[in-house]
Amino acid sequence: MIDVDDFFSFVEEKYSARIVDVIEVSPEPFSLVPYEFNPEVKKRLLQLGIDRLFEHQVQALEHLKKGKNVCVVSATASGKTLIYLLPIIDHFLREPESTFLLVYPTKSLAQDQLKNILKVLPEARPAVYDGDTPSDIRKHIRRFSKIIATNPDMLHYGILPNHKLWANFLRNLKLIVVDEAHVYRGAFGSNAAFVFRRLLRLAEFYGGKPQIVTTSATIGNPQEMPLKLFGQNFSVIASSKLAPVSKKFVFWNPPFDPASGRRLSSNRDVINLFADAINFGLRTIVFSRSKQTAEMIARYAKEKLDFELRERVAVYRAGYTASKRREIEKKLLDGELIGVSTTPALELGIDIGDLKVAIINRFPGTIASFFQQAGRVGRKERSIVFYVAGEDPLDQYYVFNSRELMSKPKEEAVIDLTNKIIASRHLLSAAFEYPLALDDIRKYFDPENEDVLGELLNLGRMILRQGRFFVAPGKKKPHDSVSLRTASADFYSITDADSGEVIGSIEGPLAFIYLHPGAVYLHEMETYIAESLDLENRIIAVKKADDIDYYTVALEEIQINVMKTRKQKHFALFDIYFGEVEVTNQVIGFNRKKMFTEEMLGFTPLDLPPYIFRTAALWFTLDTDVIRKLELHSEEVAGGIHGIEHAHIALLPLYAGCDRWDVGGMSTLIHPDTEKTTIFVFDGYEGGIGFAERGFEVFEQQIYHTLETIKQCPCVAGCPGCIVSPKCGNNNEPLDKKAAIELLKSHIKRAV
Repeated sequence: MIDVDDFFSFVEEKYSARIVDVIEVSPEPFSLVPYEFNPEVKKRLLQLGIDRLFEHQVQALEHLKKGKNVCVVSATASGKTLIYLLPIIDHFLREPESTFLLVYPTKSLAQDQLKNILKVLPEARPAVYDGDTPSDIRKHIRRFSKIIATNPDMLHYGILPNHKLWANFLRNLKLIVVDEAHVYRGAFGSNAAFVFRRLLRLAEFYGGKPQIVTTSATIGNPQEMPLKLFGQNFSVIASSKLAPVSKKFVFWNPPFDPASGRRLSSNRDVINLFADAINFGLRTIVFSRSKQTAEMIARYAKEKLDFELRERVAVYRAGYTASKRREIEKKLLDGELIGVSTTPALELGIDIGDLKVAIINRFPGTIASFFQQAGRVGRKERSIVFYVAGEDPLDQYYVFNSRELMSKPKEEAVIDLTNKIIASRHLLSAAFEYPLALDDIRKYFDPENEDVLGELLNLGRMILRQGRFFVAPGKKKPHDSVSLRTASADFYSITDADSGEVIGSIEGPLAFIYLHPGAVYLHEMETYIAESLDLENRIIAVKKADDIDYYTVALEEIQINVMKTRKQKHFALFDIYFGEVEVTNQVIGFNRKKMFTEEMLGFTPLDLPPYIFRTAALWFTLDTDVIRKLELHSEEVAGGIHGIEHAHIALLPLYAGCDRWDVGGMSTLIHPDTEKTTIFVFDGYEGGIGFAERGFEVFEQQIYHTLETIKQCPCVAGCPGCIVSPKCGNNNEPLDKKAAIELLKSHIKRAV
C-alpha cells in the first residue's frame, strides 16, 4: 500500500525550502453510546452497519424529540446525515403520509446524499427534484415521493411559485433539512434566507408545522446563523472533536524572488506537486479558486504524466452539463480517476471515494472553506493536506500563522435581510405566491422590509387591496428576475463561435471584466478568446485558440458618489463613515500577461459602456494637516493611499467572513463629497450585502493590522503580499509602500 508518509518524505527532500510548517492532527475518535431504537428503525439502520450512535448524534435526536429545531456542527465524517435520517425513518414508519424536504446547496450533493436514503427507506420513494429532473417524471415525484431532495434554486424557481401543486406535500411536511449550512453567506445566503422564510410561510398556510435541522462542519456563529436563515430559534449541538483519522497539514510558501520583488507563482508549485502525487500513485484533489485556474492546473500537470495517467485526470467545476458532472463523480467514487483539479464545487460533502492528498491552491477565502476542502481527503485512511500560499496578504498571513488558522474559530456568516434589491425581489415573489400582509413581514421577514413594500407600492409594482399586497396586474412572474447566487439578475450566455453551442454563462457585472473582446477564457481544458460582446441580446461569442501562453487582466476606472451617510465615528485621526454610494465602473482596456512569469505583453484599449450600481460602503478620511506636515508629494500620497486601500481590502476577510473579490475599493486625493483625502471600501453587490458594514464595525482593529502587514512584508517597494492587488483595475498604479506606512503611522500613533 502506498503511504502518504513516504510521499511526504519525498516532498520534504525535494522542496524543503518551501515548507514553512507541518502540523499533525491526531486521531480523536467520537464516543459511541448505546441508544434505544424502535425495532423497525434498528432493522433499517443495520443495513448501514449502524447499531450505536455518537454522543452528539444522541444529543441532537433528544432535542428533536422535544420538538425543537436543531443546528448540528461537527467534523467531516462524524455522522451528521444520520441525525436527520433517523427521525425521517421513524416519522415515516409511524405516519406514511409524512413528507420531508432535504435542501442541499448543489445538485451533486443532493444526488449523492439520496443513496443512503434509498437503501433504508425505498418505500418512501425518495427522489431528487431539481433542474436536471426530466419534466416527464416531475409530476410522478410530486404525487408519490415523500422525501424530496432539492436545492434553493429549484425551491425558488420551481416549487414555491407552483405551491398549489405541492399542497399535500407542504401540508404533511414534518422536517426540513438544510445541509452544508456554512455555504449560506453573502449574496447567496441572503437570497436563501428569503427563500426559506417563504417556504415556512407557505407550509403554515397549508397547515404544515415542520421542524428544521441544519448541519455543517464549519459554522462560526451557529446560534445566530440559523436564526437569520429561518427566523426561528435553534438548539445548537456542537462537537469539538476532529475526525477519527490522523491527517498531516503542510504549509507551503513559494520562494520570494528579490530580483523581481515578488514570490514565484503558487500555480507552478501546485502543478509540480499535483504531478508528483499522481506519479507516486496517490489519489489527489487540487482546489483552486477559479474555473480558469482549475483548468490550467490540470492541463499543465497532465504534460508531466505518462500517457496512461493523463487519461485518469479530470477537471470538475460549475458550468459542466449534469451528465458530465455525474460521470466525473462516478469515476472518482469508483477509483477510475487518480487526480481531479476543481473549484470549490467539490468542497462540499459529496462522497468521492478515498482520496489521500488534497492540495489547496491559495487561501480559499474563508477558514470554513479551508477545512471543507481539507475534509475531502482521509475520511477512512491517513491523508495529507498541502496549503500552497499565494502572494495575497491573507495567503501570507496564514502560511506564517498556521497554528492560528488551525485553531481559529470559523468566520461568522454574513446574511443581510435589509438589502433593498434582494428584499424587493423576494417580497414580490412572496406576494405572487400568496398576497402579503404586514403581519407576514413581521413574522417571516424583517421589520425594515416594510419600507420596501411601500417603495414597491409607489413604483406601481404592487397594489394594496383589503390590507394585503398583491403583485400588480400585467407584471411577469417575479421569480424569473431573481438570481440566488448573486445580487444581480443580469446574465450573459457564452457561446462557441464555431458551433453556436452555449458553453456557459456569466453575471452581467462580471462580463465586461472577464469576457470583454480579447479576453482569454478556459473551458474544459480548452482555451478560447472572447470575440464579441452582444449587449442587446446578452451573448458573448468565444472562439477556440491553440497555444495561448498568456492570460488577460481588465483595467477599470471607478467613480463613487456618496448618496447617504448612515453611521460615522472618529478613531485616532481618521473619520470613518458607513452609508450608501453610487459606483460607476468602466472597463477601459486590458493587459496581456505571460503565464507564470507575469511578463507584460501589451495593453489593448476598449470602448465599453459603464456599469452603474448603488451599494453599501465604508469610507475613511485622512487628516489634511497631518498629510501636509509629512511633506509628501501628491504622487507619493496617491501611491500611499492606494496601497492602504489594497492592503485593507485584502485583510477584510479576516473580520467579515467575505472574500476579497466580494468587495471593491477606490482611493482619491480629494473627493468632492468629503473634500478630503478618502479611501472607500464597498460591497461588490448591488444594494450591499453586509461586508462593508462589518468593516466599519471592526475598523480600529483592522487598521492596525493593515499597518503591520505592510511593515512586515519583506519586499522593498510593494508586492502582492502587502499593497499590490490581483484585482486592481488601475494596473496597481500608483503605489508607494513607504508613503503608505508613513500615512498610517502618523494617523494611528495619536490613538496610543
